[in-house]
Amino acid sequence: MERYITLRLGGGRSSGKYLLIVLSLAWGLAYHARAVQPVYLYQDLVAGQGSPGFRDGPFYSALFDHPQGMAVDPEGKTLYVADRENNRIRIIRLTDSNQVETLAGTGEAGFANGLFSEAVFHHPTLLVWLPGGRLAVYDANNRVFRLLDLKLKKVSTLAGSGKEGRHDGKSLDADLGGVCNVVYLQQKNALYFTQPIYGVIRKLDLSSLEVSTVFQGDSRLPKPATLCVYQDKICASDVGNGGIYLLKSDGKPTERLSVDRKICESDWVAALTVSGDWLYALQEDKKNPLIRASLTSGGKVVSIAFRSVFGAKIQPGGDTWVSPLISLERGELAGFVTDSASPDRFFVASRYLSGVLSFKDGSFDPLINGGSNNQEGMPEFEYSTAKNPGTYRILIVGSSYPFYQSNADEKRWGWKDESGNGNRMESMPKRLELLLNADASLSDVPLHFEVLNACWAGQAPFLALCYGAPGLIKKYDIDLVLYVVNSSNADLSRSCNLYFLRPLSKDGIPGIIQDTEYLLSPWNRKIQNEIPRKLYELGLSKHLVHTSGSTQVHFDDFMVMFNDRDGRKIMGSMLGKPIEVFKTQLDEMNKATGKKVGFHLCFVPVRDAGLNGMRSEDLKIFSDFWRDIANPLGVPYLDLTPPFVALSETYWPIDEPAYGQHFNANGHFLFAYILEHELVAKKLVPFDRVEKKVNSIHRAE
Repeated sequence: MERYITLRLGGGRSSGKYLLIVLSLAWGLAYHARAVQPVYLYQDLVAGQGSPGFRDGPFYSALFDHPQGMAVDPEGKTLYVADRENNRIRIIRLTDSNQVETLAGTGEAGFANGLFSEAVFHHPTLLVWLPGGRLAVYDANNRVFRLLDLKLKKVSTLAGSGKEGRHDGKSLDADLGGVCNVVYLQQKNALYFTQPIYGVIRKLDLSSLEVSTVFQGDSRLPKPATLCVYQDKICASDVGNGGIYLLKSDGKPTERLSVDRKICESDWVAALTVSGDWLYALQEDKKNPLIRASLTSGGKVVSIAFRSVFGAKIQPGGDTWVSPLISLERGELAGFVTDSASPDRFFVASRYLSGVLSFKDGSFDPLINGGSNNQEGMPEFEYSTAKNPGTYRILIVGSSYPFYQSNADEKRWGWKDESGNGNRMESMPKRLELLLNADASLSDVPLHFEVLNACWAGQAPFLALCYGAPGLIKKYDIDLVLYVVNSSNADLSRSCNLYFLRPLSKDGIPGIIQDTEYLLSPWNRKIQNEIPRKLYELGLSKHLVHTSGSTQVHFDDFMVMFNDRDGRKIMGSMLGKPIEVFKTQLDEMNKATGKKVGFHLCFVPVRDAGLNGMRSEDLKIFSDFWRDIANPLGVPYLDLTPPFVALSETYWPIDEPAYGQHFNANGHFLFAYILEHELVAKKLVPFDRVEKKVNSIHRAE
């Protein structure tokens, strides 16, 4: 239903007032008609405007006041937050644009059970998800555990007499003052919680509803504080400086816990969580606010540095002091949980944040230098194989041009190996990832984009396509493959030459492994296949090929062959065959899985196409060459030549004469900007805006 408001703008003093009303209404309607989607990248706002207060609604305008304990449901759809100073339990709907709502609590400080809308809390601080759609909440100033039944929408008292102390016994008779942390151990169907002031860990058995003391009196953990669960065991830290320990149970009905082993040193731990075989500790230490310790390899400890999307560390220290992303006061506790839908993503809540943020652990520091590879051997950060709901993954395949950077970029970041790799955050795939996500957020597109780099430097690009990409598509659930080709003479020569250096597979393409026996075999054996034989015969007729000894075939200049119409046609067969092979592989995968993985050939001009760089007429020859390969195979062809020619002078300099005219950081940004625009404008990626009613988006306002 549309509403029309007519205001009379007559003369007199009131006309200015009416005009102001009209302008205010127009601004307000424009503002409310626009929605912003949450971003999911490396460190992102989940919810909260950044100042203390109370307001439900869109994630970017919601207000919290000292949020602390958090829990996420097993499907990763909803994040529950204990909003301490607001005396409420809040929810963030992770699959509904992070919409913030109040689950339970009137906001008054007190105590009352009943329906969610009637329940009263006094400083709820801790949250634990329980099976059966329930939440356990520690209500600090009431000194009790409360139970929230999400099906019945009711709050009841789970345990606690309301008195200070550590008296054990029946759940409602137990004294529960000063609880610092709580976890749920499914194997025992029990809550384990710490009371540092009494130096104990206690257990609430949810089957018998009995409270008992299970750990105390160990000098290594005199005041156990924060907890987390690893498999069927509990990890615990002590108040202040000390260590984090793995505990073990004696397995008896009257259970007792003891120290199994020390995991690592720590410094005023505010919260713990586990993902896979790694323990994560959020600390008061501002220089190392987050550490990761291996739970399987002798406690190897890694300091997790927060990195901006521009590459710099977000933490204090050095000449350029930066306000830390997370700041904790000594003795302060924080909310810290692993995203159950994506094990490399974590949620953090604290007083400093006045809200909730997320961060991803992509092993940024060891992999930030563009010359390093991840566990898959990719020049890339670490990505979880589990794909978060609403995530669209793109795989970039090609040679070094999509990610290699200039020597100047390497030096600019102070790295001394001078390999020309630069900062990975400044490479085209990471810039494309950033631009797609930022554009999606501001365009109200409910998708998160991840762009993985599977380019192989120094090798024929099609090797990465045919031998690397298929496995990565399956493992990482890829949605779109972009095979990036270019006008590089070196890539052309490298690819064609491989047909004379390696035995051909049953599909008619060079193998992935260098075969020494084949390399030393007679040269005439290497031209038995029809395609390389045709190029050899053409080269022989033009006096551009010769043999070395009895084993090697050498071409003097592939570009001369390329500029010959017949030579270009033969080379098209050579470089088109791997694309045909990959397309067949992809079609078979799509048929087997029922999923349609997109595949596009993307041409990008580079300067070594000719002395005149972007103005070289060779660019059209190269572009037509790749188009003539793609079209017969039914592979969509994306030519970036026109926008590169139009914008390259504006963004200049975009490359360096050294390192094969690889792009510098400016060039990678231009490359990503053009590619992002083309992908969205040509609808090669899903980019549909969400239509929502204004009232549903801005309920709280």
